[in-house]
Amino acid sequence: RNCKSTGSKVLKCSARNKLGVPRRLNFDAHHRHLRCAVEIEDTESLYDYSLRYKMHEYCELPGCRDVLSCEEVAEIMIPTTLKLSKLRSRVILMRSFNKVVKLHHEHFALAGNFSSKNFQIYQDDSIKLDGLAEGAIVEYREAVGDLDYRQFVHMVTEEVFHGQKLPFDLTEWLRIISQGVNACDGSLLCSHIDLMEPYQGYGNFVSLFQLFWKVKDTAGGEDLLNSLGHYKGWKSEGLRCSFLRDTLNYEDDDGHRFEYEDDIRGLLRLLMNSFRHSAKSHCRLAIFLIMNEFRRLLSDLQRALHQGGYLSHLSVNYSV
Repeated sequence: RNCKSTGSKVLKCSARNKLGVPRRLNFDAHHRHLRCAVEIEDTESLYDYSLRYKMHEYCELPGCRDVLSCEEVAEIMIPTTLKLSKLRSRVILMRSFNKVVKLHHEHFALAGNFSSKNFQIYQDDSIKLDGLAEGAIVEYREAVGDLDYRQFVHMVTEEVFHGQKLPFDLTEWLRIISQGVNACDGSLLCSHIDLMEPYQGYGNFVSLFQLFWKVKDTAGGEDLLNSLGHYKGWKSEGLRCSFLRDTLNYEDDDGHRFEYEDDIRGLLRLLMNSFRHSAKSHCRLAIFLIMNEFRRLLSDLQRALHQGGYLSHLSVNYSV
């Protein structure tokens, strides 16, 4: 089959872009990022893929209920159902963004001059760029890097999901990207916990918790706690998930309750204890249950540890 996009978008070629950045660069230097004209392997553009396949699915969260108001009855409790991106969709989007970040790390950019038609998906879900006009790759500057980030968010929102409601698990990742290149390290965005395979995400959360607990009593612990200080007072907000409530209110045979600090330390301990006990059969859904209760917690924890220099092993993966 030939799945190559037949879309009509062609990027204009000029000596300079609107920001005055020189545009004539040697494409041979970017061969590993670009689909070669002599390649015979079938590929499909992200644009065509998003039209041909359903990019999302729905997941009912155990232990969670939403209130549905109606005229006949004051309120009805219904199971919480999240719209989530499919795993392959997340892989493809992560690797597409990874391609942009790789260019930035090599001091080049696209200045926002791309669309979903320019990302070609191979059968192994690797990604290369295709259909860029000669001179489309420009020298990197912060301003043109920001254009790439904003265009990527626009592309995902308007072209991949066609302006419809975004999957819940993508919203925080895209929100951070929309803030520009200085908002978050690119390597972290390419390893973001919200986009991981569910079991991988849970394992990553456990590792982050263990690292946090190791760091909190060291010299850098105060800065780490301060960076997550906005979780102080979490108890007053209440808990929607029955597993978390059961863990918080659990009493042993002697009637003793375990006390949880009303800050990030107690919150993380509550989550860990919940998935060791009351919710231990739902570890596959752990990251979604956590995100539904505290939307930015996983992302905030990962970013705080990364900014503190404790996740320096993360890097942009050049094999995808």
